[in-house]
Amino acid sequence: MLVARRRRPSLVPVGGHRRFTALVGSAFRHPGLPLRRALVPPFSYRQLRRLARDLGFPLDARPADLDAVQWAGLYAFLDSARPGKTG
Repeated sequence: MLVARRRRPSLVPVGGHRRFTALVGSAFRHPGLPLRRALVPPFSYRQLRRLARDLGFPLDARPADLDAVQWAGLYAFLDSARPGKTG
């Protein structure tokens, strides 16, 4: 049985839902590719290498290998680097 529960607080801000969905969707367009190929761009290889280490996934991980916290971490990095982003 699958049980879904809303996280409090959420891993991704409500205002970032559309960008988060686009990020995950872009990776899953080619689910057989490792993230180091599926997510360059928007990440550089160097950024992904560091994020893989920091978030605890192998660089050759495929999109389905990441958990929700790891996806949220990838999104948070991209969101913090967004032009015009303050704070």
